[in-house]
Amino acid sequence: MARYGEGVEPARPAPPGSDSWADSRLAVYGTLRPGQENHDLVDELQVEAHGTVTGRLTWWEGYPVLIIEPGGRPVPVVVLTSPFLRDRFDELDRFEGPAYRREIVVVELDDGPVRAHCYVASALVGASGDQSGPKDETS
Repeated sequence: MARYGEGVEPARPAPPGSDSWADSRLAVYGTLRPGQENHDLVDELQVEAHGTVTGRLTWWEGYPVLIIEPGGRPVPVVVLTSPFLRDRFDELDRFEGPAYRREIVVVELDDGPVRAHCYVASALVGASGDQSGPKDETS
């Protein structure tokens, strides 16, 4: 079975004003990480690196959410990459829902910073999350 986008050019060019390097990267920290329950949604993306973003990890309705905070703590992320990532944004935005918004963040890697898209807390979540902790898989 062919992987998503294999053997074809990206369906659309980067929009004007976009960050073409960031448009090929997605920083993940929760259920989209390799080995986690929703990674199958992005399993065609390649792991580029492990790094950190500056902020705070909290919880919203049992799921992790990242709040970007200058001066915050390093939060571990996995940077996934694909030249076809732009073609997946609409689907991923729908999956993440109203508690998350996609924005470009700076990811610190061992060999220097890179820019990547990341799903962070939306205004719905607010500045503190709900602090309820991980979703209980038994309920």
